[in-house]
Amino acid sequence: ESKAIMKKIANITWITYPNFGTFLQAYALQQYIISLGYEDVILDDSTVINNHVDWKFRVKKWIWSLGKTYRRYINSQKIAQKLYGRFKEEHILIESNVKDVKRLNETYDCFVCGSDQIWNPFSLSNPKSGFFYADFAEKKKISYAPSIGVSSVPSDFVDRFHALIKGFSFLSAREKEGQKIMQKLSGKCVANVVDPTLLLDGQQWSKLLDSHKKIADEKYVLGYFLTPNPVYIEAAKAYAYKNGYKFKMFYTDKSYYSVADELITAGPIEFLQAIHDAQHLFTDSFHGSIFASIFKVQFITFKRFKNTITSQNSRVENLLKMMDIEERLLSEEDVADIDKLEKINFGHVWNQITPYITKSKEYLIHALE
Repeated sequence: ESKAIMKKIANITWITYPNFGTFLQAYALQQYIISLGYEDVILDDSTVINNHVDWKFRVKKWIWSLGKTYRRYINSQKIAQKLYGRFKEEHILIESNVKDVKRLNETYDCFVCGSDQIWNPFSLSNPKSGFFYADFAEKKKISYAPSIGVSSVPSDFVDRFHALIKGFSFLSAREKEGQKIMQKLSGKCVANVVDPTLLLDGQQWSKLLDSHKKIADEKYVLGYFLTPNPVYIEAAKAYAYKNGYKFKMFYTDKSYYSVADELITAGPIEFLQAIHDAQHLFTDSFHGSIFASIFKVQFITFKRFKNTITSQNSRVENLLKMMDIEERLLSEEDVADIDKLEKINFGHVWNQITPYITKSKEYLIHALE
Protein backbone atom coordinates (compact mmCIF):
# COMPACT_ATOMS: atom_id res chain seq x y z
CA GLU A 1 0.00 0.00 0.00
CA SER A 2 2.97 2.33 0.49
CA LYS A 3 3.42 4.64 -2.45
CA ALA A 4 6.49 3.87 -4.54
CA ILE A 5 9.55 5.74 -3.31
CA MET A 6 8.95 9.38 -3.98
CA LYS A 7 10.83 10.43 -7.06
CA LYS A 8 13.31 13.25 -6.88
CA ILE A 9 13.06 15.68 -9.75
CA ALA A 10 15.59 18.36 -10.72
CA ASN A 11 14.45 21.27 -12.89
CA ILE A 12 16.77 23.19 -15.15
CA THR A 13 15.73 26.69 -16.03
CA TRP A 14 16.93 30.26 -15.65
CA ILE A 15 16.86 31.37 -12.03
CA THR A 16 19.72 33.87 -11.88
CA TYR A 17 18.72 36.65 -14.24
CA PRO A 18 16.31 38.98 -12.39
CA ASN A 19 13.21 39.07 -14.57
CA PHE A 20 9.65 38.81 -13.21
CA GLY A 21 8.43 36.21 -15.69
CA THR A 22 11.61 34.15 -15.42
CA PHE A 23 11.37 33.79 -11.66
CA LEU A 24 7.63 33.18 -11.63
CA GLN A 25 7.68 30.50 -14.32
CA ALA A 26 10.45 28.70 -12.37
CA TYR A 27 8.38 28.94 -9.17
CA ALA A 28 5.21 27.73 -10.93
CA LEU A 29 6.77 24.62 -12.47
CA GLN A 30 8.35 23.66 -9.16
CA GLN A 31 5.09 24.19 -7.25
CA TYR A 32 3.09 22.17 -9.75
CA ILE A 33 5.53 19.22 -9.67
CA ILE A 34 5.52 19.28 -5.86
CA SER A 35 1.71 19.28 -5.91
CA LEU A 36 1.87 15.98 -7.83
CA GLY A 37 3.68 14.43 -4.88
CA TYR A 38 7.30 14.60 -6.02
CA GLU A 39 10.32 16.20 -4.44
CA ASP A 40 11.63 18.97 -6.63
CA VAL A 41 14.64 21.28 -6.76
CA ILE A 42 15.94 23.73 -9.34
CA LEU A 43 19.59 23.37 -10.27
CA ASP A 44 21.49 26.61 -9.72
CA ASP A 45 22.43 28.07 -13.10
CA SER A 46 24.49 31.00 -11.82
CA THR A 47 27.84 29.53 -12.84
CA VAL A 48 26.56 28.83 -16.34
CA ILE A 49 25.01 32.19 -17.11
CA ASN A 50 27.62 34.38 -18.74
CA ASN A 51 28.08 37.48 -16.64
CA HIS A 52 30.59 38.81 -19.10
CA VAL A 53 30.30 42.59 -19.33
CA ASP A 54 32.40 44.22 -22.01
CA TRP A 55 34.59 47.22 -21.25
CA LYS A 56 32.60 49.62 -23.46
CA PHE A 57 29.56 48.98 -21.35
CA ARG A 58 31.59 49.59 -18.18
CA VAL A 59 32.76 52.96 -19.50
CA LYS A 60 29.23 53.87 -20.51
CA LYS A 61 27.98 52.85 -17.08
CA TRP A 62 30.60 55.02 -15.40
CA ILE A 63 29.53 58.02 -17.47
CA TRP A 64 25.88 57.40 -16.60
CA SER A 65 26.70 57.10 -12.93
CA LEU A 66 27.65 60.76 -12.89
CA GLY A 67 24.01 61.71 -13.45
CA LYS A 68 21.36 61.95 -10.75
CA THR A 69 18.69 60.12 -12.75
CA TYR A 70 21.04 57.21 -13.27
CA ARG A 71 21.82 57.03 -9.55
CA ARG A 72 18.10 56.89 -8.82
CA TYR A 73 17.74 54.02 -11.25
CA ILE A 74 20.72 52.15 -9.80
CA ASN A 75 19.30 52.49 -6.27
CA SER A 76 15.98 51.11 -7.48
CA GLN A 77 17.82 48.20 -9.13
CA LYS A 78 19.66 47.42 -5.89
CA ILE A 79 16.39 47.27 -3.95
CA ALA A 80 14.82 45.10 -6.66
CA GLN A 81 17.82 42.77 -6.54
CA LYS A 82 17.19 42.28 -2.80
CA LEU A 83 13.51 41.56 -3.41
CA TYR A 84 14.43 38.91 -5.99
CA GLY A 85 16.92 37.43 -3.53
CA ARG A 86 14.28 37.27 -0.81
CA PHE A 87 11.78 35.62 -3.15
CA LYS A 88 14.36 33.00 -4.09
CA GLU A 89 15.18 32.31 -0.46
CA GLU A 90 11.59 32.10 0.74
CA HIS A 91 9.78 30.49 -2.18
CA ILE A 92 12.15 28.46 -4.34
CA LEU A 93 14.07 25.27 -3.54
CA ILE A 94 17.48 25.39 -5.16
CA GLU A 95 20.24 22.80 -5.44
CA SER A 96 23.46 24.81 -5.45
CA ASN A 97 25.95 21.97 -5.79
CA VAL A 98 25.79 21.46 -9.55
CA LYS A 99 29.49 20.89 -10.24
CA ASP A 100 29.44 17.26 -9.10
CA VAL A 101 27.69 15.64 -12.05
CA LYS A 102 28.07 12.11 -10.69
CA ARG A 103 26.24 13.10 -7.50
CA LEU A 104 23.44 14.76 -9.49
CA ASN A 105 22.88 11.56 -11.43
CA GLU A 106 22.87 9.52 -8.24
CA THR A 107 20.52 11.89 -6.40
CA TYR A 108 17.85 12.70 -8.99
CA ASP A 109 15.59 10.33 -10.89
CA CYS A 110 14.58 12.72 -13.61
CA PHE A 111 15.65 16.07 -15.10
CA VAL A 112 13.05 18.54 -16.38
CA CYS A 113 14.31 21.29 -18.71
CA GLY A 114 12.11 24.36 -19.08
CA SER A 115 10.58 26.85 -19.46
CA ASP A 116 11.46 30.34 -20.76
CA GLN A 117 13.87 30.84 -23.65
CA ILE A 118 16.45 28.43 -22.30
CA TRP A 119 16.63 26.79 -25.74
CA ASN A 120 17.11 29.95 -27.77
CA PRO A 121 19.66 28.70 -30.35
CA PHE A 122 21.64 31.94 -30.16
CA SER A 123 22.73 31.04 -26.63
CA LEU A 124 24.41 27.90 -28.01
CA SER A 125 27.41 30.09 -28.71
CA ASN A 126 28.05 29.94 -24.96
CA PRO A 127 30.11 26.74 -24.47
CA LYS A 128 28.35 26.07 -21.16
CA SER A 129 24.86 26.15 -22.67
CA GLY A 130 24.58 22.34 -22.79
CA PHE A 131 23.65 22.58 -19.10
CA PHE A 132 20.18 23.80 -20.11
CA TYR A 133 19.69 20.57 -22.07
CA ALA A 134 20.92 18.50 -19.10
CA ASP A 135 23.76 17.28 -21.32
CA PHE A 136 25.34 15.68 -18.21
CA ALA A 137 22.30 13.58 -17.29
CA GLU A 138 22.25 9.80 -17.42
CA LYS A 139 18.69 9.62 -16.08
CA LYS A 140 15.40 10.37 -17.80
CA LYS A 141 15.11 13.81 -19.43
CA ILE A 142 11.90 15.70 -20.08
CA SER A 143 11.41 19.13 -21.59
CA TYR A 144 8.54 21.26 -20.30
CA ALA A 145 7.66 24.28 -22.44
CA PRO A 146 11.13 25.54 -23.32
CA SER A 147 10.93 28.37 -25.79
CA ILE A 148 13.20 28.59 -28.80
CA GLY A 149 12.24 32.24 -29.03
CA VAL A 150 12.87 32.50 -32.78
CA SER A 151 11.05 31.19 -35.83
CA SER A 152 13.91 29.09 -37.15
CA VAL A 153 17.23 27.68 -35.95
CA PRO A 154 20.20 29.31 -37.72
CA SER A 155 22.05 26.68 -39.78
CA ASP A 156 25.30 26.94 -37.76
CA PHE A 157 23.45 25.68 -34.67
CA VAL A 158 21.28 22.93 -36.19
CA ASP A 159 23.67 20.01 -35.56
CA ARG A 160 24.41 21.00 -32.00
CA PHE A 161 20.74 21.58 -31.23
CA HIS A 162 19.81 18.19 -32.70
CA ALA A 163 22.54 16.43 -30.70
CA LEU A 164 21.35 18.07 -27.47
CA ILE A 165 17.64 17.23 -27.79
CA LYS A 166 17.85 13.70 -29.17
CA GLY A 167 18.36 12.11 -25.73
CA PHE A 168 15.02 13.30 -24.35
CA SER A 169 12.29 10.81 -23.43
CA PHE A 170 9.61 13.49 -23.69
CA LEU A 171 9.79 16.71 -25.69
CA SER A 172 7.49 19.70 -25.55
CA ALA A 173 7.68 23.34 -26.58
CA ARG A 174 5.86 26.47 -25.53
CA GLU A 175 5.24 27.82 -29.05
CA LYS A 176 3.90 26.16 -32.17
CA GLU A 177 7.00 27.29 -34.10
CA GLY A 178 9.26 25.67 -31.52
CA GLN A 179 7.17 22.51 -31.67
CA LYS A 180 7.59 22.30 -35.47
CA ILE A 181 11.33 22.95 -35.33
CA MET A 182 11.93 20.32 -32.65
CA GLN A 183 9.73 17.79 -34.43
CA LYS A 184 11.68 18.27 -37.64
CA LEU A 185 15.09 18.09 -35.97
CA SER A 186 14.39 15.21 -33.58
CA GLY A 187 11.99 13.12 -35.65
CA LYS A 188 10.03 12.67 -32.40
CA CYS A 189 6.56 13.67 -31.40
CA VAL A 190 6.70 17.04 -29.61
CA ALA A 191 3.86 18.35 -27.44
CA ASN A 192 2.76 21.98 -27.47
CA VAL A 193 2.23 23.01 -23.82
CA VAL A 194 1.39 26.18 -21.93
CA ASP A 195 3.81 28.35 -19.99
CA PRO A 196 4.26 26.99 -16.43
CA THR A 197 2.69 30.13 -14.92
CA LEU A 198 -0.65 28.83 -16.25
CA LEU A 199 -0.31 25.54 -14.33
CA LEU A 200 -1.27 27.40 -11.14
CA ASP A 201 -4.66 29.10 -10.86
CA GLY A 202 -5.60 32.53 -9.58
CA GLN A 203 -6.13 31.27 -6.04
CA GLN A 204 -2.69 29.67 -5.91
CA TRP A 205 -1.07 32.87 -7.17
CA SER A 206 -3.04 35.01 -4.75
CA LYS A 207 -1.44 33.09 -1.88
CA LEU A 208 1.78 34.96 -2.64
CA LEU A 209 0.05 38.32 -2.29
CA ASP A 210 -0.37 40.20 0.93
CA SER A 211 -4.13 40.53 1.19
CA HIS A 212 -3.81 43.30 3.81
CA LYS A 213 -1.37 45.35 1.83
CA LYS A 214 -3.55 46.99 -0.74
CA ILE A 215 -0.88 49.17 -2.37
CA ALA A 216 -3.21 52.12 -2.60
CA ASP A 217 -6.88 52.87 -2.72
CA GLU A 218 -6.32 55.20 -5.61
CA LYS A 219 -7.13 53.71 -8.98
CA TYR A 220 -4.27 53.44 -11.42
CA VAL A 221 -3.28 52.24 -14.85
CA LEU A 222 -0.07 50.22 -14.89
CA GLY A 223 2.62 50.18 -17.54
CA TYR A 224 5.07 47.29 -17.83
CA PHE A 225 7.42 47.77 -20.75
CA LEU A 226 10.49 45.66 -21.43
CA THR A 227 11.45 47.87 -24.37
CA PRO A 228 11.22 51.65 -23.94
CA ASN A 229 8.79 52.75 -26.65
CA PRO A 230 7.55 56.34 -26.29
CA VAL A 231 4.53 55.71 -28.54
CA TYR A 232 3.23 52.94 -26.27
CA ILE A 233 4.05 54.74 -23.04
CA GLU A 234 2.26 57.90 -24.19
CA ALA A 235 -0.78 55.85 -25.26
CA ALA A 236 -0.98 54.19 -21.83
CA LYS A 237 -0.57 57.52 -20.05
CA ALA A 238 -3.20 59.21 -22.22
CA TYR A 239 -5.65 56.40 -21.46
CA ALA A 240 -5.01 56.75 -17.71
CA TYR A 241 -5.51 60.53 -17.64
CA LYS A 242 -8.55 60.42 -19.88
CA ASN A 243 -10.20 58.03 -17.44
CA GLY A 244 -9.12 59.90 -14.31
CA TYR A 245 -6.53 57.35 -13.14
CA LYS A 246 -2.96 57.72 -11.96
CA PHE A 247 -0.29 56.28 -14.23
CA LYS A 248 2.28 53.97 -12.64
CA MET A 249 5.13 52.09 -14.22
CA PHE A 250 7.67 49.46 -13.22
CA TYR A 251 11.09 51.08 -12.99
CA THR A 252 12.77 48.64 -15.36
CA ASP A 253 14.69 51.10 -17.50
CA LYS A 254 16.67 54.20 -16.64
CA SER A 255 14.80 56.25 -19.25
CA TYR A 256 11.53 55.86 -17.30
CA TYR A 257 12.48 58.23 -14.47
CA SER A 258 10.15 61.06 -15.48
CA VAL A 259 7.37 59.45 -17.50
CA ALA A 260 4.94 58.22 -14.83
CA ASP A 261 3.23 59.57 -11.70
CA GLU A 262 4.90 56.80 -9.76
CA LEU A 263 7.67 54.32 -10.51
CA ILE A 264 7.40 50.91 -8.86
CA THR A 265 10.51 49.10 -7.70
CA ALA A 266 9.57 45.46 -7.62
CA GLY A 267 10.58 41.86 -7.13
CA PRO A 268 8.31 39.00 -8.23
CA ILE A 269 5.75 39.49 -5.45
CA GLU A 270 5.51 43.26 -5.82
CA PHE A 271 5.08 42.66 -9.56
CA LEU A 272 2.09 40.37 -8.96
CA GLN A 273 0.59 42.76 -6.41
CA ALA A 274 0.84 45.77 -8.73
CA ILE A 275 -0.88 43.93 -11.60
CA HIS A 276 -3.51 42.46 -9.26
CA ASP A 277 -4.46 45.92 -7.94
CA ALA A 278 -4.40 47.77 -11.29
CA GLN A 279 -7.46 48.92 -13.24
CA HIS A 280 -5.76 48.24 -16.52
CA LEU A 281 -2.36 46.97 -17.71
CA PHE A 282 -0.52 48.17 -20.80
CA THR A 283 2.42 45.92 -21.59
CA ASP A 284 4.73 44.47 -24.23
CA SER A 285 5.40 41.45 -22.01
CA PHE A 286 4.28 37.85 -22.47
CA HIS A 287 4.15 37.16 -18.72
CA GLY A 288 2.53 40.54 -18.07
CA SER A 289 -0.31 39.43 -20.37
CA ILE A 290 -0.59 36.09 -18.57
CA PHE A 291 -0.82 37.56 -15.07
CA ALA A 292 -3.36 40.18 -16.14
CA SER A 293 -5.47 37.26 -17.41
CA ILE A 294 -4.97 35.25 -14.22
CA PHE A 295 -6.07 38.21 -12.06
CA LYS A 296 -8.77 39.22 -14.58
CA VAL A 297 -7.35 42.69 -15.12
CA GLN A 298 -8.16 44.38 -18.44
CA PHE A 299 -5.03 44.65 -20.57
CA ILE A 300 -3.52 45.60 -23.91
CA THR A 301 -0.38 44.00 -25.28
CA PHE A 302 1.86 45.94 -27.62
CA LYS A 303 4.05 44.35 -30.26
CA ARG A 304 7.53 44.67 -28.91
CA PHE A 305 9.50 43.74 -32.01
CA LYS A 306 9.52 44.47 -35.68
CA ASN A 307 8.70 41.25 -37.53
CA THR A 308 12.11 39.76 -38.30
CA ILE A 309 13.62 36.30 -37.97
CA THR A 310 14.84 36.99 -34.43
CA SER A 311 11.52 38.61 -33.50
CA GLN A 312 9.93 37.34 -30.32
CA ASN A 313 6.40 38.49 -31.04
CA SER A 314 5.37 34.91 -31.76
CA ARG A 315 4.94 33.93 -28.12
CA VAL A 316 2.53 36.79 -27.43
CA GLU A 317 0.67 36.11 -30.69
CA ASN A 318 0.35 32.43 -29.73
CA LEU A 319 -0.94 33.27 -26.27
CA LEU A 320 -3.61 35.74 -27.37
CA LYS A 321 -4.74 33.42 -30.16
CA MET A 322 -5.15 30.62 -27.63
CA MET A 323 -7.24 32.98 -25.48
CA ASP A 324 -9.21 34.14 -28.53
CA ILE A 325 -8.42 37.81 -27.92
CA GLU A 326 -6.01 38.54 -30.76
CA GLU A 327 -7.49 42.02 -31.14
CA ARG A 328 -5.66 43.00 -27.91
CA LEU A 329 -2.26 42.85 -29.67
CA LEU A 330 -1.52 46.30 -31.04
CA SER A 331 1.30 47.81 -33.05
CA GLU A 332 2.35 51.48 -33.08
CA GLU A 333 -0.09 52.15 -35.91
CA ASP A 334 -3.01 50.82 -33.85
CA VAL A 335 -2.73 52.95 -30.71
CA ALA A 336 -5.42 55.32 -31.95
CA ASP A 337 -7.96 52.48 -31.72
CA ILE A 338 -7.51 51.68 -28.03
CA ASP A 339 -10.84 53.20 -27.03
CA LYS A 340 -12.74 51.19 -29.64
CA LEU A 341 -11.79 47.85 -28.06
CA GLU A 342 -14.47 45.88 -26.25
CA LYS A 343 -13.69 44.80 -22.69
CA ILE A 344 -12.10 41.38 -22.33
CA ASN A 345 -14.59 38.72 -21.29
CA PHE A 346 -12.44 36.64 -18.96
CA GLY A 347 -15.08 33.90 -18.70
CA HIS A 348 -14.59 33.34 -22.42
CA VAL A 349 -10.78 33.59 -22.15
CA TRP A 350 -10.66 30.87 -19.49
CA ASN A 351 -13.09 28.64 -21.41
CA GLN A 352 -10.71 28.92 -24.36
CA ILE A 353 -7.47 28.31 -22.49
CA THR A 354 -8.49 25.67 -19.93
CA PRO A 355 -8.37 22.71 -22.38
CA TYR A 356 -4.76 23.65 -23.27
CA ILE A 357 -3.85 23.81 -19.58
CA THR A 358 -5.47 20.41 -18.94
CA LYS A 359 -3.56 18.85 -21.85
CA SER A 360 -0.31 20.36 -20.60
CA LYS A 361 -0.84 18.94 -17.12
CA GLU A 362 -1.60 15.52 -18.61
CA TYR A 363 1.63 15.67 -20.63
CA LEU A 364 3.69 16.43 -17.54
CA ILE A 365 1.98 13.87 -15.31
CA HIS A 366 2.52 11.17 -17.94
CA ALA A 367 6.13 12.19 -18.62
CA LEU A 368 7.06 12.09 -14.92
CA GLU A 369 5.52 8.66 -14.26
